[in-house]
Amino acid sequence: MDNATIIITGKDFAKTHEKICNIMNQTKGVFKWAKEHNCEFRIEKFQLLDITRKTVPHPLNPKKCIPIPCHALMLGNQHIPSMDMAKFLGVIINNKLNWKGQCTATLAKGQMWLIQVAWITRASRGAMATYIHKLYLSVAAPHMLYAADILLTSQ
Repeated sequence: MDNATIIITGKDFAKTHEKICNIMNQTKGVFKWAKEHNCEFRIEKFQLLDITRKTVPHPLNPKKCIPIPCHALMLGNQHIPSMDMAKFLGVIINNKLNWKGQCTATLAKGQMWLIQVAWITRASRGAMATYIHKLYLSVAAPHMLYAADILLTSQ
């Protein structure tokens, strides 16, 4: 088993962390299921993303606002820190639900593929244009545009 997600909503992070602990530890919870199905979770690989756009006044400068502080989740004796960004199934999500990290990764991937295609199509000893076109459409474009529907939608 790989790539599981738990999404919890709540009034604050303390309540959502409590709900996560309950889901994991209850009598018919995730840990019990994993034990019954001979599945092992590596808690050190867990990622916690506390998502919000809410802000609070800065303690030293009341005219400025800062994001709500995020605290770590304690799951058993494991300490799971709240992260600014997490990667799930190749998509980078940040704690404000904007797609800057994913856009940056997509641009870098696109540049890498363009460099590779340019290298293959060099004038001397390069591949024929028909093959390059097929390679581009079947390999490069899908890799560059993976999860692009998230980024390319109008807002």
